[in-house]
Amino acid sequence: MNIGEHIRKIRLSKKLTLEQLAKMINSTSGTLSHIEKGTRKPSIDMLEKIAIALRVPVNEFFTKQADAPDHTNACFSLPHSLKEDVFLAETKAEYRYHGKKQAKKLSDEIKVLFDSGELSEEDKDKFFKTMAEIYFDSKEKNKN
Repeated sequence: MNIGEHIRKIRLSKKLTLEQLAKMINSTSGTLSHIEKGTRKPSIDMLEKIAIALRVPVNEFFTKQADAPDHTNACFSLPHSLKEDVFLAETKAEYRYHGKKQAKKLSDEIKVLFDSGELSEEDKDKFFKTMAEIYFDSKEKNKN
């Protein structure tokens, strides 16, 4: 399932029309239709707006099953350059500005560790995934 198909499935589960969702995100139904059909790729900013409107984390558009979100796997199937953007967009969608600010600080600290060049890309991915898991686990535990 591609990103657009996930968006469509979630939109329909929320009983929203293309027009309703478009209005919520200040876009057009045509743009959303192209995204859902896979003929246009949404920007990270657009994904963030859609996620907020649908009240789901951004990573839900990337999981294999849209009804079974997993905060830790969404950004790891993407090109390395987008991982941080997806992680930050997801934290903003779920935890608003304060969550994004905390996630950005964590991401910046991780980048400092990576600057030495001693880790392979695979090890960087594993480390980033572990830190993302820890971040989301701690946020969930602190909700209670």
